[in-house]
Amino acid sequence: MVFVPDLNLESAFVEVPQEVEAEFKRVKREKESGGLHLVYAGQSLLTGTDYYSFNCDVPQNTWFRVKELFEYFDEESDAANLGGLQGWLTSNPGLVEEYLRLRRNTTKDRAEEIEKQKAKAGKKQAEIIKKLVEA
Repeated sequence: MVFVPDLNLESAFVEVPQEVEAEFKRVKREKESGGLHLVYAGQSLLTGTDYYSFNCDVPQNTWFRVKELFEYFDEESDAANLGGLQGWLTSNPGLVEEYLRLRRNTTKDRAEEIEKQKAKAGKKQAEIIKKLVEA
């Protein structure tokens, strides 16, 4: 049985063969996670660790599968003040992608783009360090 609320039927549940239900769920799961990927958030000036965040809000059931791999940086933390890191971030993008079975648009697929982002972030951090040293 699958839940299809948009068909304007008496019941939103439709009985279908098991193969159809499995394919329906697979497509629905793929659509819900379509486009979901990790983006480079920055590097900690304190530890030199690279951090990543999701490109969009994730469903609660998805979040619970990977929450243990993330740490929270609030506006008052040293990492936020020194490196611009803020929010829920992970230093284990490969593991997050593995847990969520993300196969498209992975950090490995976008390695060149991420390296450019790292270089840009490095320049910004160098400016921050220079200001701190001069103060």
